[in-house]
Amino acid sequence: LLWRHRVTVRGTADVLARLYELALFTATVWSALLRMAEALRPEYDAILERIMRSPYVHIDETTLRVGKKKMWVWIVATEGMSYYFVDTRAINRIKEILDGYDGVIIVDGYHTSGLLAPHMVQRCTAHMDRDFKKWAKIERMVMPERRIMRNFAARGRALIREARDAKRDGCGPKRYEEMCARLDILLEYYDRYPEIAKQVAKVRNAGHSLFTFMKYVYVDSTNNLVERELREVVKHRAVKSLLRTMQGAEIFSILLTILMTHKDGNTLDLLKKHLGRNGSPTPSDGSPGHGYG
Repeated sequence: LLWRHRVTVRGTADVLARLYELALFTATVWSALLRMAEALRPEYDAILERIMRSPYVHIDETTLRVGKKKMWVWIVATEGMSYYFVDTRAINRIKEILDGYDGVIIVDGYHTSGLLAPHMVQRCTAHMDRDFKKWAKIERMVMPERRIMRNFAARGRALIREARDAKRDGCGPKRYEEMCARLDILLEYYDRYPEIAKQVAKVRNAGHSLFTFMKYVYVDSTNNLVERELREVVKHRAVKSLLRTMQGAEIFSILLTILMTHKDGNTLDLLKKHLGRNGSPTPSDGSPGHGYG
């Protein structure tokens, strides 16, 4: 479990040698991690199945180097469960995972908005609010254009705040159509200003999915849940020896999924459950496992 504290594979071997006089090659530590990941794969797959039964899921990704290649760590999460996998930024794997899913997905990126029907997507209002704040501070525009931009940003932020307040007051479903209509009016009004066409287009791309959360008690208006869970990926980038190959990246994904989903439980007991006495994965049919040579 030293890996949980972001000790590298070589560092793990050094700690074991220093504290327990247990001399292990890094290849042996790697082999142990591989056996652990393979043993926990059924739990890894089960976590995704449980997440897919949730009425909502959060999706996000961040960059990660696998060897010299730039890849992305994707996360699919709901309250108390997180599933990680390493892939390119292409959305094929996410589409495959979400095939047949009938809940709401909460995203902040624009490239994922086509995954599901618009009424099943919640675009992160925190990200949009930050965009509005950033646009309001643009200084390179001349004064008339700057005033137009600031007014657009102020009115956009006010709509988001009003939608959140309506949800908090229990009026979300009743006011959903109203908020969508007011957003359409806002965008139509500012279409006349080519100076801010890029910003208007960005808000239009989000569209009514900014207010999906108003219709569902259990849907959050932000994607903050996975923002917090992705911080662990950044912390664990120190384990670079796991990230030289795609096999290592898969081990990384499985172990991080298990640790983050069961962070309030006893991961050692979970490991014992999935490993036989000889350290090999317990077969699903209940027959004795076979050790590794």
